[in-house]
Amino acid sequence: MIVTIREFTNLILIGYIKSVRRGYLNRDLSYSEHRSSVIKSSWSRCQQSYGFDRGDKINAIIIPEHELKIHQEACEDISEVAGKVVNSVRHLAKNGDYSVLLTDNQCVTIDSYFDSPESEICADYGLISGSKWDEHLIGTNGIGTTFASQQCMTINGIDHYANCLSNFTCTAAPIYGEVGTILGSLNISRFAHEDYLESFFTHNFIREAASQISANLFLKRYKTQNVISLSPSSLLSLYESKALIAFNDEGIILDATQDCLDMLSNMRIEDLLGKHFTHIFPLQERDLYSSQSQPLLLREGIFKNIYIKGIRTHKKSRAKQKEDHKELKVKTKKQPACQQLDDFAGTDKAMQRVVKIGRQFIDQGLPLLILGETGVGKDTFTSLLHKQSQRADKPFIAVNCAAIPESLMDSELFGYKPGTFTDGLKDGKIGKILASHEGILFLDEIGDMPLTLQARLLRVLEEREVTQLGAITPTPVDTCIICATHKNISELVEQGKFRQDLYFRIKGVQIEIPPLRDRTNIDEITTSIIKLSTDHNPDDITIQPDVRDLLKDYDWPGNVRELKSTLLYALCLSNNKTITLNDLPKELLQSSSQPSDTDEIIPQQNSSDEDRPKLIKLEASSNKAEVDHIILILKRNKWNVSASAKQLGISRSTLHRKIQKHEIMAPNKTISKPQMQNN
Repeated sequence: MIVTIREFTNLILIGYIKSVRRGYLNRDLSYSEHRSSVIKSSWSRCQQSYGFDRGDKINAIIIPEHELKIHQEACEDISEVAGKVVNSVRHLAKNGDYSVLLTDNQCVTIDSYFDSPESEICADYGLISGSKWDEHLIGTNGIGTTFASQQCMTINGIDHYANCLSNFTCTAAPIYGEVGTILGSLNISRFAHEDYLESFFTHNFIREAASQISANLFLKRYKTQNVISLSPSSLLSLYESKALIAFNDEGIILDATQDCLDMLSNMRIEDLLGKHFTHIFPLQERDLYSSQSQPLLLREGIFKNIYIKGIRTHKKSRAKQKEDHKELKVKTKKQPACQQLDDFAGTDKAMQRVVKIGRQFIDQGLPLLILGETGVGKDTFTSLLHKQSQRADKPFIAVNCAAIPESLMDSELFGYKPGTFTDGLKDGKIGKILASHEGILFLDEIGDMPLTLQARLLRVLEEREVTQLGAITPTPVDTCIICATHKNISELVEQGKFRQDLYFRIKGVQIEIPPLRDRTNIDEITTSIIKLSTDHNPDDITIQPDVRDLLKDYDWPGNVRELKSTLLYALCLSNNKTITLNDLPKELLQSSSQPSDTDEIIPQQNSSDEDRPKLIKLEASSNKAEVDHIILILKRNKWNVSASAKQLGISRSTLHRKIQKHEIMAPNKTISKPQMQNN
């Protein structure tokens, strides 16, 4: 019998796997020598930190539908970019009876696919959209342990800590975002099997698929910047390599994918950020811009046999660059960022004031505290401020304090030295604070930060230095801190859930972004969303007047994020590029009650004569009388537009138009007055 090399290799691999499998089956329920250190650590957390018992019956946790919608809206970019890759994964999944799950960074399943009868049975066990797979809630599992270990994981059968999950095999891989932040994961699951060769293939397939999604997100994120790829071969297509680096027109490295770091002998992201490209690679600057037509072989040191190929580069005149370096920086950075901030504010006066204060204080060395409801655009505003700041060429590190499990937040923020954790990265981890050195650290949802970490963060702010876990000496750090929250920090301080001294530190300048329902430029925002988030030309889209009125009258509890989701939904349904009421989501139509369009003011029976408005028609009254009555009702309702419109007997959109017409503005209500602390 003739055996091919591949068949021979497979036989050896199968023999090894079967021997390992026998070891698993013959062991008792304690840890064995065959269990990987990552799974050992996960089991240890399940026992010691989470208090699980292997015999516990653990039910899948399914979040309510309205909460799922919020998670899905926050991950629209991931779902959109991942679409083609997920479709390819589904072909494999269908043949292997796998279900496919896409999760966000809180281990919540935002999309789920079942393309075979057996995979549909998985849904009965909770493998559906809205299911939550945090390790501290479920125990050792593919998704939760992938986030805990920050690496691709296959949890097969009895690798699960809970016996009730031992019927499943799950493989999950992280999807990376900006500067190594994990945005979500790609997972496939099925009933457990003993084909470990298939598990080996599946593990690598899902890891590569998640890497492709990460690379696609990277290319979209840096679509206006220079991007080059690294490859072990000069024959690979430009887009086949997932090892990518982005740099600006001055040659400053902005970001790199995880595949790139792995290819560069496990180089850390902080070793690249903010550095000039030619300081890292043995190349001349002109080589970077010529590599798009001809791949370049890096021949020195660890870069030997690695090719650089330009995916998107912009040639510049070197002489012109030297002559007009300062002017070029202004043109390429300051003006676009300035325009983007203006577009963010639009014609709404309250938003214009938000932007004005942000510009005034972003480079003054004071921490900023951004307040506002979920979905108003706190992260977008902060990102735009960074682009216009003096730290625009330096890292912008965003951390969602509500999305990181408490057990991992310490290492995420402060980092750790090599050898600190048995399942940690062999080179240690720098942490988000040190990664933001000379740049901006954005702590979103700061109100959800645990008290124990608040004390450590306060120390960083006071002493301007960070001590990594496992380190003895601190490391100096220069970073601009911007915090954001939708919670009332003052109330949290009173409840003992937030440190008062930290609150005073982070609110050097306090800015409040108004909710969408109180903004006067809904039409303008609608046009902007269609322009920036779709392939449509806003001029080609017709929105019927009754739809526009409804969009203005709706309260938008999800704010701009919900409006964006609504418009994308409506555009998908409208075949002739005309959006009608029938194209809007049902919940929007059901929740929206359009008041009468009469402009008559109804007097309050219990009001005093001084406060009681006269019974007049607003349109028929003089401008002064109209303004006086509007201001009277607004004051009575503490400048709440919805309540005032209801009391006036007119729609919110009508009241908004009149407020804009008469240039009425609540005194010192839209934005908290900047509060400066003496450091």
